[in-house]
Amino acid sequence: VGTGFDARVIEATTAEAKRRLGVAAYFLAASRLLAHLSPQPTVITVDGVRSELTSVAVAIMNAGEVIPGGIRPRMPVPVNDGLLHAFVLPRGGIAGSLHGLLELLLAAEPGESASGNGVRLIGRSVRVEVQPPAPVEVDGDPFEPAVLDARILPGALSVIRA
Repeated sequence: VGTGFDARVIEATTAEAKRRLGVAAYFLAASRLLAHLSPQPTVITVDGVRSELTSVAVAIMNAGEVIPGGIRPRMPVPVNDGLLHAFVLPRGGIAGSLHGLLELLLAAEPGESASGNGVRLIGRSVRVEVQPPAPVEVDGDPFEPAVLDARILPGALSVIRA
């Protein structure tokens, strides 16, 4: 799930563009929105610890890739660790956001990146409140602006082996 820039990109990518261009449609939409990257006041609460910062994008993951197509962070997001990984781009502008994304992908541990352009937080529950509320995306589908409240529910998924 995510809020901010990634949700705006998903919202701006039409079904027709996805049909014609595939994944490239998202990059085209992103290029049109890059000039509008402005940080918003954000409160992120991870396992009860509240942090006040700004963000242009927040993504919460429990497995998988940061960017579709196989781009994974150096510090993995394991499906079986029982944790959520929150990736935050706290600064606006193309250069700051790209620098933060690169730092988050290359980081070996959670926390704030050396430049402050990226933050990675890890916990069992993550709550994200952006002011004013920003659009949200859930598994690539756009939703109205809302507070993100994500948590791990151990045992919620049953896996059947043959």
